[in-house]
Amino acid sequence: MPLREGTSFRPFSQWWQSVLSTGEIFRCGVSYTIGDGRLVSFWRERWCAQLSLQSMFPHLFNAVAKKNQRVREFAGTDGWRWQGILLGFTAQSTADQDSILALKGLVSAFYLSALGDEARWRWCNSGIFTVKSLYNFI
Repeated sequence: MPLREGTSFRPFSQWWQSVLSTGEIFRCGVSYTIGDGRLVSFWRERWCAQLSLQSMFPHLFNAVAKKNQRVREFAGTDGWRWQGILLGFTAQSTADQDSILALKGLVSAFYLSALGDEARWRWCNSGIFTVKSLYNFI
């Protein structure tokens, strides 16, 4: 189930603006199931592992040119667009090559679909945000 306010998720309501203003704390609690890849940041949000790709591969993230693209922008009909994902990064060591292989291993397991991306609140079994679950985390 996606994050919701009442029966629908309205990210621009005053209530959600207040929740979203908690910034990093809120982001820690959200994970995504990829559908069409239109809403989820490739590097900055948690969608293919327990951490964001930015957190898992900081050396790659700091070097790449395209840091703010959505998942969909890096996925083509014939697979992932690795030239775009790694644009600006040049592997200079075995560790760099290992990082690239690890990134490819994680991401290559995912495919886009016609469904929308789904956000889930990790600290509540239902996947729906509650103030109580945030309070318990803090």
